[in-house]
Amino acid sequence: MQTDPRVSVPVPSGEPPRRRSMWPWVLGGCGGCALLMIVLLAIGGGMLAGWISDVARTTGPVDQAAVQKSLGADFPLYPAATLDVPSTQAALLPIRAAEKVAGKQPGAMFRGVALMRTRETPEKVLAYYDRELKQAGWSQVSSRGAASGGEPQRSYRKGREVAVVKAVSQSGETMVTLMRGGPELASRRGRRRSSAGASGAREAAPAAR
Repeated sequence: MQTDPRVSVPVPSGEPPRRRSMWPWVLGGCGGCALLMIVLLAIGGGMLAGWISDVARTTGPVDQAAVQKSLGADFPLYPAATLDVPSTQAALLPIRAAEKVAGKQPGAMFRGVALMRTRETPEKVLAYYDRELKQAGWSQVSSRGAASGGEPQRSYRKGREVAVVKAVSQSGETMVTLMRGGPELASRRGRRRSSAGASGAREAAPAAR
C-alpha cells in the first residue's frame, strides 16, 4: 500500500480489481423467467384443455337420432343423405363454445346443426325442403342460388324461430347443412323487429302531424 503525499488517503497499489460480469445474473434472470413462463403455459394449457373438454361434452352424442331430435320433428334430415359425423361435430364445437363464453345454455343460440352428404343435386335438396317445411308450418323468408354468385341456400321462419338449409356441390356430392336457431337467437330477432317497428313509428309520427 502506497501513500499519496498530497493527501492522507492511502492509495492501493497493484492491478485494479476486476469487474464482475453481469451475464450470469442476466442469464439467470432470463432462465427464471423462462421457467416461470413454462409453468404458466402448462397451467394455462391444462385449464384450456379442460375447458375444451367441457365444451365437447355439451355437444352430446352426434348420431342420426340425436341430431334429428335437436333439429325437431318439423325439420327433417334429408332422407337420401348420410350424416357426416366429424363435420357435424366440427360445426357444433365453436357454436357451443360461443354459447359457453356468453354464459348461455347449450342450444340457446342454435338448437341443432347437421351436415350431410348426398349424391342428389342441390336443386333437388332445396326443392325437398321447400315442400316439406311448408307442410310443417315454415315460411320461406329468403332464397339464394348459385346464379347469384353465392351458395344455394334457403332461410325459413316459423313463429319466432329460424331455420337455414344450404346445399353445395363438392367433388361429385352435395354437402347439405341444416341449422335451427335456438330461443336466444329468436329473442334477439324479436327485439330487433320491435326496435325497428318503434323507430318506424317515431319517424312516422311527425309526418302525421
